[in-house]
Amino acid sequence: MSKRQKQIATIIIAGVIILLALFIYGKKSFTGTFFCLSNIVDGEEEGRQENISLESEEELSPIALPEPLPEPLTPEDREKSIPILMYHSIGDNDGHYASLYVRESEFADHLDALMGQGYHTITMAELTAHWVLGMPLPPKPVVLTFDDGYRDAYTAAFPLLQERGMCAVFYIDTQKIDKDYGLLADMIKEMHETGMEIGSHTVHHLDLTTLKVDMLKKELADSRTMLEELCGGEIISFCYPAGRNNAEVREAVAASGYQNATTTRGGRAFMDDDIFALKRLRINRGDTGEDILKKIGD
Repeated sequence: MSKRQKQIATIIIAGVIILLALFIYGKKSFTGTFFCLSNIVDGEEEGRQENISLESEEELSPIALPEPLPEPLTPEDREKSIPILMYHSIGDNDGHYASLYVRESEFADHLDALMGQGYHTITMAELTAHWVLGMPLPPKPVVLTFDDGYRDAYTAAFPLLQERGMCAVFYIDTQKIDKDYGLLADMIKEMHETGMEIGSHTVHHLDLTTLKVDMLKKELADSRTMLEELCGGEIISFCYPAGRNNAEVREAVAASGYQNATTTRGGRAFMDDDIFALKRLRINRGDTGEDILKKIGD
């Protein structure tokens, strides 16, 4: 198990401890409160508080706990804002969506600029555990995300990340797996096993706001199930195809077992944001390392 996988395992175990404590004190059900801060998503104004009730009658199995466990941070001591960078593909494609194809040399420059300014890459699982449970993070955390699951995530982005001991989150629409232009199943397994986080981007990359309830649930569940079978672990991070979402879609994502979700809305993500509607900073072809630092606000 890699160092990063051990860190993520520790975070998950800490969450289980909290659940155990709630169970021991007779709280077999609890309510997680998510706040939506006056966001405009697809023309719909959000400014309400949503309550998602979680109940379980399952018995919890004994677990071996690592020592020492990290001391949870108080809300006041947690990072108030963490930049989440949005990439799509690493390559030289000059087609209709050329702006989404960041060149390898540019991506390497981005990584070096971040390292040079003391940034540390984390996963969405770690971001969630920090904001929700108070798990500690390294200084100046930043999340790198890749949408769609193109083959160059493995052939181009992955090696550059590994060379620098950095990590990223790869959101995969599972219809691409084992296709000519998509990631192979073995590639996904290797990336997961070496510390990259794998997230869901649905099965068919459809506009979720247009789907009937049954199809919406199927897109969310089937992609998650397939990725969990490939990775041998829980998939908790989600990304809306083309960023399209509304209150019904966000509720379905939460109900499907995901613990966070990112959009394509521009800006930094804040701890007080709806964790199922987190903003990201779009990275385009031509952006230099200096441009990245400016977008982050360094």
